[in-house]
Amino acid sequence: MNLPVSPRTEAASMLLQKQPVPGTTSQAPTIPGLSVAIGIVLFNNGADELTDLARTLQRAIARLAENEANANPQGATAVSIRLQNNGDSPIDPAIFGSHARLGRSTGNLGFGKAHNLLMREAFADGAEFYLALNPDGKLHPDALIEMIAVARRNEGRALIEAAQFPEEPPKSFDALTFDTPWASGCCLLVPARIFDSIGGFDENIFLYFEDVDLSWRALAAGYSVKHAPRALIHHSWHRARPGTNHATRQVYLDAARYLAKKWGNEAFVRKIESDLAARGWEPKPFPKLIPSETDLSVADFSHGLRFASERWICPTPIPNHGVTRQAEVDNTIDIVVRFHDPAQIVRLSRCLFSLYGQRHQPIQILLMLHGLVDADVAAVDRCVDAFDWSPPRRRPIVTNVAVPPTGDHRSLLWNAGVDLGRSRYIGFCDFDDVVYPTGYGYLLHRIQFTGAAGVFASSLHVDCTPMHGFDFAFAKRFIPGKDRYDFFLKNFCPPNSLLLDRTQIQTRDLYADTTLSKHEDYRVFAVIVSKYQTDWASIGTAVAEYIHRSDGSNTVMAHRSDAASWRDWGETSVATRLFFNTLTTTISVNDIVRMRDAERRVEVAEAKTALMQKSLSWRLTSPLRSRTLWRIQQRWRRWFKF
Repeated sequence: MNLPVSPRTEAASMLLQKQPVPGTTSQAPTIPGLSVAIGIVLFNNGADELTDLARTLQRAIARLAENEANANPQGATAVSIRLQNNGDSPIDPAIFGSHARLGRSTGNLGFGKAHNLLMREAFADGAEFYLALNPDGKLHPDALIEMIAVARRNEGRALIEAAQFPEEPPKSFDALTFDTPWASGCCLLVPARIFDSIGGFDENIFLYFEDVDLSWRALAAGYSVKHAPRALIHHSWHRARPGTNHATRQVYLDAARYLAKKWGNEAFVRKIESDLAARGWEPKPFPKLIPSETDLSVADFSHGLRFASERWICPTPIPNHGVTRQAEVDNTIDIVVRFHDPAQIVRLSRCLFSLYGQRHQPIQILLMLHGLVDADVAAVDRCVDAFDWSPPRRRPIVTNVAVPPTGDHRSLLWNAGVDLGRSRYIGFCDFDDVVYPTGYGYLLHRIQFTGAAGVFASSLHVDCTPMHGFDFAFAKRFIPGKDRYDFFLKNFCPPNSLLLDRTQIQTRDLYADTTLSKHEDYRVFAVIVSKYQTDWASIGTAVAEYIHRSDGSNTVMAHRSDAASWRDWGETSVATRLFFNTLTTTISVNDIVRMRDAERRVEVAEAKTALMQKSLSWRLTSPLRSRTLWRIQQRWRRWFKF
């Protein structure tokens, strides 16, 4: 398909054509520098939220400019920041830099209309790309580099969405082509050529689904819609959903109804109208002029209000909560992170980013290295310093632990982290796992509310396939288990799903057995659970993710098949069970295990019986069983007469 391209867009696209023609000897033409406009629509956002965004945005811009200078020394990178204030709270644009422009709306224009205003200005000034960016996000230092890379590979003919992190939405995308049914407006890169062709957001949509509509229009015009899995934006997508707020829920449904009307799905219109009526709401009148779409085949209403297939069922969000904030109370949380493989520094960066983005601060990361050489320590320091650790955040304390030259000494790293920590509260997170934005704040709330020595919540088991530079998650689920009795049977609480109060626990009980490289954390937590009061009420609330890679590169056995690993794991499991037999609570742990195992067998048997009773064969044979039972009863009665 021949797509319309304006002269300005054609000139700007020269940046995409970096390779010289083979066989030519003439001097290559000067390649123009990259020009990106970043647009942020504001609505009464908090100062801390905007400061976080501004800091991460400046880091991402600096790294993008450095990357562009290395690739194209002759071209100058131009990045502009444009703000549009839809709210009534005053905004100081200086936090985004002296070059940031601020526009003030006369009222709340809505998400799409405000971005359209900024986009028209940006593209009129010669921008090659426009990035629509939510004010409640935080960019990974390499996010802009990765988004521009995906845009260039698609020659500026694709809408590009960033990967929301660490709470990844379940919307599907192709792990090889990065195609996705629609692109989220949370962090959306719009090339000039697409804007020139189809325009911006539909201004009839005040809020919600304007990004779905724009994506469908791009697909209908022959463009692509892509996901950039290595471009991370720290964002809680649960917060963007209407939830139980009646006002936003009504806007949400009205937007979906308009979308269905515009794209010719009257059945979906009626369904939304039924949902509105069930809540006692009148549907909002349709605009007099609704743009007509010619290619309705790209619209997908088969997945309800998700508008795309999903890879997993989402857990409920972390409840709203607060923590004690008094001058004499130190709420700092120490988090021990162990790192042993320099080849996995990208995964370490993701872990640090998830901790950097914790809504509760300060978090003091204790990054313990497994005897790395100087060059690898320097690489870790560069990974750490890519982030802006200005207060209230604290730069991770990086410690290269001296370990024997051979063997797995993760327990030594654990103990070194425990020794280094000085805060009252301590947690643990493996370098390849992540914690949700409000995860540690919620655990701190629970530990202060209950007064327990430790609080346990849930961490989702994530199955993923390692790809180039990212892990493609294809399934998420809760790990079975609900209380401390289940915990003694099987460890269903990874290290990043709990928080401990050091003032209530003897230091020796926090130390791991240095002879172990498996189950070392499980044994530590088992001792604490057996000796101290612990809170389990938050099991079922997902605060983190526990990553299992399909190539078997984890320590855990979820995706491993080699005999040696299974033999080692089995021997360690037997040794752990014998260790548990030495522990006591108010009753023997061994008795608790036997009791809980018996209960589980009964539960399994009852579940099988219930399933069997629902089967067709059971229902068909029910009369026969009733007649047989009646005959048996009659015989018993005759016998008892004698």
